[in-house]
Amino acid sequence: MILGLGFSQGPLRAQLAFADADTTTWVAAPTPATRGEGTNWALGVSYDFGFVVPSFVYETAEAKSSIPAGLSVEGSAWQIGARFPMGAFAPFVSFGDGEVETRGPGFVSTTDTRSWQIGTSYNLSTRTWVYAAIGEGRMSGVDGGVSWRDKEEGYSIGLVHTF
Repeated sequence: MILGLGFSQGPLRAQLAFADADTTTWVAAPTPATRGEGTNWALGVSYDFGFVVPSFVYETAEAKSSIPAGLSVEGSAWQIGARFPMGAFAPFVSFGDGEVETRGPGFVSTTDTRSWQIGTSYNLSTRTWVYAAIGEGRMSGVDGGVSWRDKEEGYSIGLVHTF
């Protein structure tokens, strides 16, 4: 089940979403291989000041699985950003942070994430635009007492047309 609610009044926009899912994975009938359940909440807010549109998103999720018995994953993340409309151009910047904790029989794993992105979009028409962005994501964690780090950099270029 997925429920969403949106609100827009003048320059203020807000959205709230909730998802609840129960899953069963079958390897060979009639015995299911795994059963799982998960919930997810997300809230997003933006305000258009004309020269800048700041935004904030917060999300939390939880999932449990029957195999291995007692496996659970909990996480939360937030992102703050701003878009700067300048005619057809709209440069943007965002920064986010999050954490995930995985628990199972005899182990706990934690992961911290941090990311940023900067880019711009350009309106070709009222329904078509192009965009380009660069960004970086960093992850660090502890698995079974062993610390680790990872860093990824990337870019995106695209064309969007709405029908």
